[in-house]
Amino acid sequence: MAHLSIVGEGPSGRVDASVRRPGDDSTRPSRPPVRDSDSAEFSSRARLAAGAEPRPVRHELVEQVRRQIQTGRYATTEKLEVAADRLARDLDLTA
Repeated sequence: MAHLSIVGEGPSGRVDASVRRPGDDSTRPSRPPVRDSDSAEFSSRARLAAGAEPRPVRHELVEQVRRQIQTGRYATTEKLEVAADRLARDLDLTA
C-alpha cells in the first residue's frame, strides 16, 4: 500500500509552512487600507447647530408628557398632524 500523507505534509511527517490551507487568515492585512478620498460635507444649518448652546431641560414639561404617555392620552390625532406638518416643513416637502 502506498504511503498517504495529509496535504502540505511531507513524507517526514512535518508540515510544510509554505502551503496555505483554506481559511488561513495569515495572508490578510492586519488593518484595512487607508483611503485618501474620504470626505464629509456639512450644511450651514448643521454647523450652526454644532456650535449652539444646549437648551435647558424643561423638567415640568417632561413630567407632564410622561404622565400623558403612561395614561394613554399623549398620542392624539391633532398632535400627530402637527408633528407631520413640522417634519414636512423641515424636510422641505411642503408644496
